[in-house]
Amino acid sequence: MKRRRVLHIVAGGLLALPLAYVLYVWYVFRRLAADEHRNLRQLFFHTDYPALLEACRELSARQASGKLEPGRYAAEPVDVGRWLELPDVITQLNPSSIDIHTQGRVSINLGHFLSRRGVTAYRENYEPPSTGFKHGERELIPGLWYFDPDYALNAKYRKRMDALIDESERQRAGF
Repeated sequence: MKRRRVLHIVAGGLLALPLAYVLYVWYVFRRLAADEHRNLRQLFFHTDYPALLEACRELSARQASGKLEPGRYAAEPVDVGRWLELPDVITQLNPSSIDIHTQGRVSINLGHFLSRRGVTAYRENYEPPSTGFKHGERELIPGLWYFDPDYALNAKYRKRMDALIDESERQRAGF
């Protein structure tokens, strides 16, 4: 009897561990998705696009003058804003990374580590590196584009994102 009870306890523990792991992973991904959605709402509804474009162009100019190395700057867990001296308009977006390219563009990733969506700002008179170069999925203002790989792949998702962006544009216009 005692042996059977021990067997039940061990079996229950072996079943509980994978279940706990699955629940933990589910919770983490739900949390990441919620954070990403909050960051996108911040971008679309509460960000001054001209100020964001100007801040990104300033980073690009710092890179072009040699004051900043090109590359990806991870914003988490390091406080990248402090040592990159990012303007508030960028830090308020809570980016996961910032890509500073040598060609004169700056991309701000608002997604988590498995997701790539955010905005790309282009310097004035930007020359695309190749014909057919895709600036992004939606132009927010001239020189500032929203990018999202899922946008082109999923029609339902694209429709939902278009509705969100259109709603933010109506709000900005005062309608």
